[in-house]
Amino acid sequence: MIWFVAYLSTPIVSLAADLDAGNLTFTLTESIQHARRHNLKIKTLIDKLALTKKLLRSARPVGLPQVSLNSNYTYAKDLPKSIIDFGENSPFAQMRGTDFPPGQTPLPTREDNDESNITELEFGAHHTFQGGLSLVQPLFAWGRYYYSYQSAKLAVAAGKSELDTAYNQLGLDVANAFYRLLLSMEFVKVAKQTVNLAKQQLKTSDNLLKSGVSTNFDVIRAQVQVANAQSTYIRSKNGVKLAKNSFKNMLNLDLATDIEISGQFRRQPVEPTLDELIDLALNHRPDLQQLDLLKKSAQKRVQVTQANARPNLSFLANYRIDDNEKLVEMNKIWNVGLSLNFPIFDGLVTYYRVQEAKSGVNQLALQHSQLQDGIEQEVRAAYLQILEAQTLTEVQKETVDQAKEGVRLANLQYKNGLITSVQLTDAQLALTQAEVNRLQAQHDYSIALARLEKAIGQPLSSLEQKSE
Repeated sequence: MIWFVAYLSTPIVSLAADLDAGNLTFTLTESIQHARRHNLKIKTLIDKLALTKKLLRSARPVGLPQVSLNSNYTYAKDLPKSIIDFGENSPFAQMRGTDFPPGQTPLPTREDNDESNITELEFGAHHTFQGGLSLVQPLFAWGRYYYSYQSAKLAVAAGKSELDTAYNQLGLDVANAFYRLLLSMEFVKVAKQTVNLAKQQLKTSDNLLKSGVSTNFDVIRAQVQVANAQSTYIRSKNGVKLAKNSFKNMLNLDLATDIEISGQFRRQPVEPTLDELIDLALNHRPDLQQLDLLKKSAQKRVQVTQANARPNLSFLANYRIDDNEKLVEMNKIWNVGLSLNFPIFDGLVTYYRVQEAKSGVNQLALQHSQLQDGIEQEVRAAYLQILEAQTLTEVQKETVDQAKEGVRLANLQYKNGLITSVQLTDAQLALTQAEVNRLQAQHDYSIALARLEKAIGQPLSSLEQKSE
């Protein structure tokens, strides 16, 4: 069994209520939730996913019937005219005196004494209306429409995995900033403790000097020790400001916003072995799932490209009407038919496009294999860091207890004149260093936990719930 350092979760409080109260206090859970809502990269990926979903909706109706309605109205003020010779040798001579539709000027009847055989004739109509309805239904296209839709559907799923990958990485980034701030705040406490110990030593040295037991050297040394401790204390408080600004930047908060964090380092047992953790990572990492989905989508695009070079069959239907003032009855025309398109040779364009699509599939397969190796290495590294931090935490806990006892005994011995001020200072420095090492080990332990959770693509707490 391995023990991990984690954060102390507290009940989630509405940030809106905190804003109204003028107080912003973040737990790690609330920090991650706030970053998810306000991180600019996350917003960009959400917009990208929305666009991909729109493309899916546009690909869905492909292959369904396509119906179109068209109409037009034309007004011609002047109609084209033509001069026709109705002489005896003209083919139009026999049209004289025949009936013409309403609106048409009948050709004059030629009389024997009529010397004119030339007639002016108008073509067309002043008012013309046309309308039509057409339908095209693809019947067979070698799965081109189906593969296009499947490719778009897989692209949407890949977009969701990409967003989950960003959430996964964001969780680690926020945890790093949170624990760095928590560590800097703990360093301030240790620095304050060191200042108090130095002041206590100065007070003891001054009392011993007044009683004639000690020398002025011990007092001066104690004063220098107080000054050094206060310098460290000031630097540690500035470190909190820097860590807090980094934390605000991670949460996309204004740097002028006053915030606090609530949490601490703690330990929790986790059962999975290294091999089990690697299996979990390979099955749940969203970036690995994204590459797998992109590869499948690319395979569908290969099939779409191949289908472009194969025959496709469609059903066609058209209905049209024509009307103008010279027609006795409106023209109504309809027809149905089948359209077969059989590509024979396109200059090898489709061939090269298919090769290009297959190359994309191969590249994604290689990236998938490389990412698998990288994930396994990432899990191993986080696991080893946890083992290291676990050992250091256990060692430093005992060291801190021993150092505290050493400072207590050194103070008693110094008051009784059994040790020098240098030895007392060494005991105090040993305690400070032990406290710093302990906090650093706990910080590293927590970061290693966050890295492991990122590496396996899910919180370790969810594994405990599944096991129950």
